[in-house]
Amino acid sequence: MRQDDDFKTKFEKLMPIIRDSVFEVFQGIESQQNHKTIWDHFQNTAIKKIISIIRKEFPRAHVVVAKAKSTFPDIKIVHGNEVFAIDIKSNESRKEPWYDIARLDTIFEKRLDKYAEEYDIVIKYDRDTGKVENVFFKPMYRTVGKDPKSGGVKYRPYDGKLRPKSWEMFEAGTAYWDSKERFVWAVRNL
Repeated sequence: MRQDDDFKTKFEKLMPIIRDSVFEVFQGIESQQNHKTIWDHFQNTAIKKIISIIRKEFPRAHVVVAKAKSTFPDIKIVHGNEVFAIDIKSNESRKEPWYDIARLDTIFEKRLDKYAEEYDIVIKYDRDTGKVENVFFKPMYRTVGKDPKSGGVKYRPYDGKLRPKSWEMFEAGTAYWDSKERFVWAVRNL
């Protein structure tokens, strides 16, 4: 096994611990943030927790945090010859998730060909109280919804941005795309 394969395997074994740690940091806290800016609070809090775990478990990894909103990824991890990405998303619990994941016209060039793997942390929260109800941490392809017409990935027609699966699927731990290869097939076969 190459060094980077060891990193990915170990990192993916740590994902439940990272998820639990991020969720734990939000327990009992009701954010006073406006619903329009609450994502910033969630993102900054989650990033601090994630980075502390990554730096402890992978001291040789180089970790870079995005400095601006709408910059992908929120956290970039360089380990050996490979680069891994973590993006943090949040969405109100009373609505089905509808955040941007990636653009269809650039997904290969700027995402799939660039990163060894991409992961999404998705924070589900109550808009009225600001309370975090759940946190999900999965490879990006496992968070993407399915278009009922084409059977391919779910996307917003006017700009081609991928859209997530339902809260029900997040809660059940299920996904339309159980492997990166199936996901790539779904992107190519819209």
